[in-house]
Amino acid sequence: MIADVRTCAEASLPGLAKRATAEPLWVVTTALNVWTGQTQSESIIGNTPQCDAALKSARVYLESRGRE
Repeated sequence: MIADVRTCAEASLPGLAKRATAEPLWVVTTALNVWTGQTQSESIIGNTPQCDAALKSARVYLESRGRE
């Protein structure tokens, strides 16, 4: 599961870097939204079906660990 999330994050980096370079205001807005809790940080990288599955599995696992 960790490897899947890492692969997803690594695959997302080039697109995020390109967007950050092209849209500096997006970076600031997104950072503030994550910091204030308006946006979940994983939603920034979870824009592909592979990422959705990996992040969902990780979320389910982490939530189940918090209920013990």
